[in-house]
Amino acid sequence: MTRQLLERVLDAVLRTSLDRRDEALLLLGFMGALKRQQLVSIDVADCAFTANALLIKVQGDPEASDEKGRKPRTIAVPKTEGMLCAASSVRRLIEHLALQPDQPLFCSFTRGGDPTHRRLGAAFVASVVKRRLAVVGIDPKGYSAESLRVGRLAELGKGRL
Repeated sequence: MTRQLLERVLDAVLRTSLDRRDEALLLLGFMGALKRQQLVSIDVADCAFTANALLIKVQGDPEASDEKGRKPRTIAVPKTEGMLCAASSVRRLIEHLALQPDQPLFCSFTRGGDPTHRRLGAAFVASVVKRRLAVVGIDPKGYSAESLRVGRLAELGKGRL
């Protein structure tokens, strides 16, 4: 996943509640370089907005074998105000769905398109990535939830913040 591809995907996003959730999920997964389990484990209470960033308390790696890997940490996602601003997208999602602090940031939706109070499953993140890529005519075969994280780390390696 690259910035250009992510912009293309987001251009095709409408503005339903499900679209807003997917937009925030894709942007936060990319800009935060988060693993899928960390992404779906975020509650609204884990998010704090400052003038310049979104601060998120994320759980440690659940697959880590030592205690150090399991400790929560706080990451800062810069507020950029551009199309790829994860902080603004998360704020819009919280406001649009009127999410309360004790609710998951990323909830599942009914077949009718209504949000539930159930947490989105980690395995479903790949479905979101693949579905959104297919909408813009990209073969989603080689993409997964990890594509967001790997794409962001590759961009950072090239000096692109």
